[in-house]
Amino acid sequence: MQYCKVPEFDAATNQFKLFVIGKDGTCQEMNAYRDDTKCSYRYDFEKGKAIKQTQFYYVDKENKTQYIGGCVDLHGAQYAMQLYKDDSKCTLSQTSDKGYGMGQSQSFQTQIVFRGMDNLLHVAIDCADYARVQDRIVRYEKNSNTKQMTPIVDQYYEDPITKKQVILNRGVESKLSSQYQEYACGKWVYDDAKLQAYRPTMLKSYDAINGVYVEVTPCDFESGIKSGKITVPYAKLPATETTLDTKTTSHQFFLTLAREHSGVCYNVRQHNCPIIDSNANQAWASTYVTTTTEIKQPYQRPAQDGETPTIYTITTQTNAIKRSTQVSDASIGLSDLYMQFVEVQEGYYKDNTIKTSEKFLKWQQASVRPGNGSCEQLEMVGDYMGSRVKEWVPNMYTRCSRHGQYVYDSTW
Repeated sequence: MQYCKVPEFDAATNQFKLFVIGKDGTCQEMNAYRDDTKCSYRYDFEKGKAIKQTQFYYVDKENKTQYIGGCVDLHGAQYAMQLYKDDSKCTLSQTSDKGYGMGQSQSFQTQIVFRGMDNLLHVAIDCADYARVQDRIVRYEKNSNTKQMTPIVDQYYEDPITKKQVILNRGVESKLSSQYQEYACGKWVYDDAKLQAYRPTMLKSYDAINGVYVEVTPCDFESGIKSGKITVPYAKLPATETTLDTKTTSHQFFLTLAREHSGVCYNVRQHNCPIIDSNANQAWASTYVTTTTEIKQPYQRPAQDGETPTIYTITTQTNAIKRSTQVSDASIGLSDLYMQFVEVQEGYYKDNTIKTSEKFLKWQQASVRPGNGSCEQLEMVGDYMGSRVKEWVPNMYTRCSRHGQYVYDSTW
């Protein structure tokens, strides 16, 4: 789970709000749960209160409980119990100055008790100085392996008589360790080519003693013990379309195919001879209505902190072609698909979808033969038997004197 803002604690409702990055890149709010059984009481001896504490947590995507920091105070009069002094079991004691040159001071020993939320009597301090033991953070111990931060503290209390601080322990580990949390930071870097944005991250850890977040790493794109960056896609917005132009063009097409058959030779009845027939033709006219449309596709970039989102727009133009055909001669027997491919091949039907289709490319490979296609004109080759009449000899044959651009195949 990645955070987009520092969590907030609402003292009025005792709720802990988390701000996480959702799937759409927006910052979403969610409430943490609390478990009062994990924590006992914190003692505020200056105000004479025992304050009930709780532990906040959330359940991650793997259905595991993840605790947020340590125990924190619950706010409200019902959670603050009055502390009472009971010195019947205690005596006065002397406390050394721990090497600070203040000599010994007399401390009033008392037992501090209170009645808890369970209506039972609890002992806050059993015969100790009537003063609040405090932690002063001297440094933080950061463990990259466990991703935990532990405050190293000096423990002290203020002598109620001399009003001076008395050091109890130096350089001890606080029990208020906290896990590292990765947060987005800095500015978004926009990658318009990939329609996504990147934001650097930093690790922070919650200091429960001072109630502040401590920076563990700088704000950068380095990875290592953190992910390094947050990647969020641009939000796709509704596109707009504008018709720029409508153009109508027409073109006539003509294909021809030479034909022949075998018949009885003229004046040579015992032989068959080739006979040239009239050509078969494919003639048609096609009209193209081309509509040019401009499409503007806007994308919303993630907003910089405190700024309104910016828009990146991709502008493209598309041509939609409506084709209509009238066939005047179809004796070759070519299909409309074949005629359509001829129009695309010759550059009149400018439909790039057809031009790049697998079917057209196969037709092109099988049917397009510039100057070596189907025969368009036949001629007779051979000698005559006599000079007075055209009498055919057995070695007469035909040959193609002109080839077309295409091999005609009615299976298309």
